[in-house]
Amino acid sequence: SPARLRTSPSESRYCSGMLLALLMLVGIPAERLPDYTDYVVDRANVIEPGVRQQIVDLASRLDHAGIAQLAVLTVTPEVVGDYSIEDFAAETFRKWGLGHGKKKADGVLIVIEPGPPGQRHTKVEIGYGLEGVLPDGKVGALYDRYARPHILRNEYGNASLKLSQASRFARASGDTRRASQSSAHSAPSMIHPMYFAFGWSKES
Repeated sequence: SPARLRTSPSESRYCSGMLLALLMLVGIPAERLPDYTDYVVDRANVIEPGVRQQIVDLASRLDHAGIAQLAVLTVTPEVVGDYSIEDFAAETFRKWGLGHGKKKADGVLIVIEPGPPGQRHTKVEIGYGLEGVLPDGKVGALYDRYARPHILRNEYGNASLKLSQASRFARASGDTRRASQSSAHSAPSMIHPMYFAFGWSKES
């Protein structure tokens, strides 16, 4: 009979590590992620029609003006499954390809997962082209001031709208500041040429 191969503990650990690394590289299967159908994809069914239209109107203006591509996604725990909200948002951002091309990288994705106190999650994915005007600290401050009060009252539509509006104003003020600095120093600004994004997340 053929000889049985023996595997040492170190080899087993190596194989397990390689398998984990491969799974991380594969990421979330695309079919598990929501499809992009509009500026607002309300899978949790928590955004009122009137509020939804306000978000769509705002996102459309930003998009057609070439300022940013903004989208809002709400999800349930069943939609997210066993994945973290951070990974789910990042993979959805990549699937949707938000942003006006790789050179501008100006996509913004707001993901909200409703739930009971302590189990509500908000994740904001931002393209690297906006990193200068919407860093993590800025997004966190905007969330605390404009969105969190609504989140705590289960007003997820208003939370999405207020955070979208606040992000838009922050972008506008940042563009004005950068234009002033560019004029003063006569130096071109550099924009990250990738779709990669950085993110901020909050549990409430």
